[in-house]
Amino acid sequence: MNGASLMVAARVLGHADTKMVESHYGHLHDRYLLQEVASKAPSYASEHLAALA
Repeated sequence: MNGASLMVAARVLGHADTKMVESHYGHLHDRYLLQEVASKAPSYASEHLAALA
């Protein structure tokens, strides 16, 4: 994702909305969330979000 919004990614890939991007790349969502939280609040991530890893 690199910080781009889902709509930007969808448009760059040629989609009219985000549904196709969500269905194809949605499985990456949890890992992305964990990485973002871990980079900003590592202690919170290790205590509360370990199940997402």
